[in-house]
Amino acid sequence: MTALFAKRAYLESKWHDQVRIQIEDGKISSWDAATTQLPHDELVDVLIPGVPNAHSHVFQRALTGHCESKSPSDKDDFWSWRENMYKLAEKLNPDVLKPIARQAYAEMLAAGYTAVAEFHYIHHSADGKHHANNMFDAIAEAAQDVGIRLTYLPILYERSGFGQSKLNATQQLFTLNFDAFVDHFRYANECSDMGVNVGLGVHSLRAVSQDSLANVAELAKDEECPIHVHIAEQTAEVDECIATHGAKPLRWLLDNIEIDDNWCLVHATHTDEKELASLASTSAVICLCPTTEANLGDGIFPMTVWKALGGEIAIGSDSQISINPFEELRWLEYGHRLVLRSRNVYATNPSSYTGESLFQDTVLGGNRACGHWRKPLAPGSNADLITLSEHNPVLAGHNSESILDALTFCGIQSAIDQVMVSGEWVVKEGRHVTESKFEKEYVESVRGLWN
Repeated sequence: MTALFAKRAYLESKWHDQVRIQIEDGKISSWDAATTQLPHDELVDVLIPGVPNAHSHVFQRALTGHCESKSPSDKDDFWSWRENMYKLAEKLNPDVLKPIARQAYAEMLAAGYTAVAEFHYIHHSADGKHHANNMFDAIAEAAQDVGIRLTYLPILYERSGFGQSKLNATQQLFTLNFDAFVDHFRYANECSDMGVNVGLGVHSLRAVSQDSLANVAELAKDEECPIHVHIAEQTAEVDECIATHGAKPLRWLLDNIEIDDNWCLVHATHTDEKELASLASTSAVICLCPTTEANLGDGIFPMTVWKALGGEIAIGSDSQISINPFEELRWLEYGHRLVLRSRNVYATNPSSYTGESLFQDTVLGGNRACGHWRKPLAPGSNADLITLSEHNPVLAGHNSESILDALTFCGIQSAIDQVMVSGEWVVKEGRHVTESKFEKEYVESVRGLWN
């Protein structure tokens, strides 16, 4: 049994003072507010829940900064970026993937992400010597090495576009037939000793047939696990879906597949109010990745519409162009401030706090997208938490009500002191406890990729 005593703590979506939290077997067993510290309690200043990262392509950590030169065609967009991503994918195998994943996951923890949903679709290496299970092993071992809570999402990828069955050479690395896909899901599910939660996913509507999509959805329903899909991220995808099916992607999905509260739809950038109203009735979560969406030039999701409908959101680091949950929240708000020429767009009601509103909603929605307990830091939930030092300049002058605003809108430095996952400290004094142990291996591996 471990006990923490926090001067201030954000528990079950409310601030409390003088809080004593008891942790047993990696979970919160109880907490009491307005109480006193006992002799063996560990004292912390400010305590908040860890943030779930609901959408990650961890291998793309090795791509950051390599796609920012103007292409010869003078036309740079998602599709030109994708060609660079494919070049990286062709160089990967489990031995290369593991140090990349370990580095990225350690960085996530130091930034305040305590859990990650890994949307993984590279099931083979270019030399053909490895297969899906080896790639999963590399990811799961990396997560275990650094202590992040992993939700593994094996992704089905069958075709290159709507009505196009032929895959290009790189896309062959992504494909599994449906039976092999299910076998791989079963394999990952058997690795419960590594603490991995396993969900399911399809890459996008353009990448799978309707029958396969229905089969994956049915499997997810039977297993009662999360199911994730990219949707309506690019206008070209939307136009092609309309040309093929006579409907936009989200509309077609809602009309043809039973969506429930285990679904997480990633991006949903190019959607309209009628589609979102139908989606809101399903209780599905939308995962937004603002720094990646900005880096790729995707567009801006109609957040104010979705929020007015009562829709839930999560956030993700996606391409790893930024690994910082508070930057994602900042960009989510700032994008809409620029479009609407208004401030405090996300704040729930007059006198509410924007940072707190963003934080609370993304923690709740992110936990559901990852298949975790819905109420963080409540009795029975995982002991996944962040502590902040009251002596950090970021928090100077702030009271409980504005602490989460300070974290979200002060992009000067991190205010994170410690991070705990399953009752174990994985970040101390703002640095991951294994930082020096694995960083050299990452540097050598990535230098080898680009040299």
